Amino acid sequence: MVSNRKRTSAPLRRRKSQKGFHSQMKKNLLLISKMKNRITYFIYLHFGCKTLMSGMLTFWLLLFVPTASVNAEESADSLLKLFKSGDITENEKALICAKLGEQYLAFNVDSALHFAWNGLEVSLRNNFIKGQFLNYMALGSIKLKMDDLDEALKFFLTAKDLIDETIEPRDVIGLYLGLGNVYSMQTNLYRAQDAFYIGLQIAEEHNDSIYLPRFYNNIAIIYANLEDNSKSLEYYSKALKLFEYLKDPYFIGNTLNNIGNIYFELKKNDSAYFFLNKALKIEKQISNYYGLTKTYSNLGRLAFSEGRTLDALELYEKSESAADSLFDDFWGSRSYVFATIYKHKGDTHFQLKDYPKAIKFYHLSLSDATVSSDIETETYVSKKLADLFHQQGNKDSAYFYYKNFTALNDSLLRIKNNQKITELTLQYEYDKERKQQKLESELIQAKYNRIKLIYLLIIISAGASLLLIAFLYILQHNRMRRKNLEQKMMVIEKQKLSKELEFKNKELTTNVMYLLKKNEFISAISNKLKNTNQGQKEDHHAVIKNVISELDKSITQDTWTEFEVRFQEVHVDFYNSLSRQFPDLTPNELRLCAFLRLNMTSKEIADITYQSAESLKTARYRLRKKLGLDRDENLIAYLTKL
Repeated sequence: MVSNRKRTSAPLRRRKSQKGFHSQMKKNLLLISKMKNRITYFIYLHFGCKTLMSGMLTFWLLLFVPTASVNAEESADSLLKLFKSGDITENEKALICAKLGEQYLAFNVDSALHFAWNGLEVSLRNNFIKGQFLNYMALGSIKLKMDDLDEALKFFLTAKDLIDETIEPRDVIGLYLGLGNVYSMQTNLYRAQDAFYIGLQIAEEHNDSIYLPRFYNNIAIIYANLEDNSKSLEYYSKALKLFEYLKDPYFIGNTLNNIGNIYFELKKNDSAYFFLNKALKIEKQISNYYGLTKTYSNLGRLAFSEGRTLDALELYEKSESAADSLFDDFWGSRSYVFATIYKHKGDTHFQLKDYPKAIKFYHLSLSDATVSSDIETETYVSKKLADLFHQQGNKDSAYFYYKNFTALNDSLLRIKNNQKITELTLQYEYDKERKQQKLESELIQAKYNRIKLIYLLIIISAGASLLLIAFLYILQHNRMRRKNLEQKMMVIEKQKLSKELEFKNKELTTNVMYLLKKNEFISAISNKLKNTNQGQKEDHHAVIKNVISELDKSITQDTWTEFEVRFQEVHVDFYNSLSRQFPDLTPNELRLCAFLRLNMTSKEIADITYQSAESLKTARYRLRKKLGLDRDENLIAYLTKL
């Protein structure tokens, strides 16, 4: 479904407000320019608010410092001149590319991507670890701005594996903040919490007042989503104090907004109004459109909860207007923002009994929620649309959206159940990992001290030249050993996963065979009883008839459905991949592919499908033809690779 909202294009919006926007940016720049490399520290920031099934507003978004687009362009120009000068080494070139990727991201994503890839290529060619780390970080930031969370996560995790003594602590802190933000946007709360705590620990060790409030803020968001509002308020308060100390109006406004949202959750509306109005005043002063979007929405929720529906609608209109003013340097998902706003507007029109408008805004919300993978909003809106169409007597549309709601709701329940389990194990796992890291750190330090003593003895006995040779040899030896160990661990993990998959395949095959044999057995008994029932006395006739009825009811009618559900739990994307590549495949051919993927023999497949060997051979021939396989290609091997 495609959104049909009318929105001014980014270039046109820029032309209309360029003068005022850049004037404001320059004013903000004067406040922040005294902080060395501040833009680098602000790249990753996540502001969100708690929501589950109650229809509350959620923003799992990143807020980018507005001053970045002003001085980033100037900084990029100077870096570009240095890059083109030719008076730099390959490693210096890689570092400049990483910085250019970061700077261009504020105003030209394509150029940012170009320089980051260029820097990564140079770093890989020269085995320059720091260059690889920084360029992977830049690529992660770029993909994050492009709403490609899976790719962003891949680049951040690759950078994490490269952390060594050459990486600056603040770069490591930024990595864990970025990782936590990606996990948060993917609703993977355990991994987000873990990443934030690791980053917080490093920031506390280095007394980094720039990063500390961001970690406090994001940890507060996690606790809000775990429904621990007291902990959430505790961390929000810590963040607010540091933001006020830094005199940073953007982050002060957003933190006040989040605190107001927590008080709304606690049904303390007076406190919620107090903090939200303070946030609104700051955001108006600095033209923080993202903050205004959030605050107007939260105020709209308050009005709606108090029965002031028209006031709520007016506030949602203001929220949408602010969202329309977001520029290209906004670090977050616009689709997510508009999905939430349209959902609330749909609710208000529904409350006002203006059902056509309610349906219109629910459709817009569903469209944007699908783009941003917002399952909660998709679930909520699908249910509302199903109810509306049912109320209007449109059975086909009602059935369609109710079916969509059921599927989404099942997925959402599974996610929430997993989050509940995670909540119980979160603190235990965190403490255990911290103790393990401390022990490993002590062991590494002890080993380093021992090697240092050996080096000292070598210097005394053999001289500086011999020491250099020994040092290089030990370094190389340790590096190769580490690589070999990593390779062995990867092989072991791969073997483990392979065994688990093989076990699940066997379990799946056994299950479907059991269900089919059970059905055959029950059916055979039922038929025997039906034959026996003939000629029996009248008083026995009713008893046997009841037994036959009970047996018929116990026969599992949805064997194939249960098999396909279980199969897709093990092989998640198998059917989708086949259907995308070969849309002409029939359901029976898809089912045959599933049996072959489980490496079942022709006899087993024939027993399950009640086909003769000749019919099965013909079916396999037709399947090979549709898949475009040559006679020499192995069908099972081909399906296993999908």
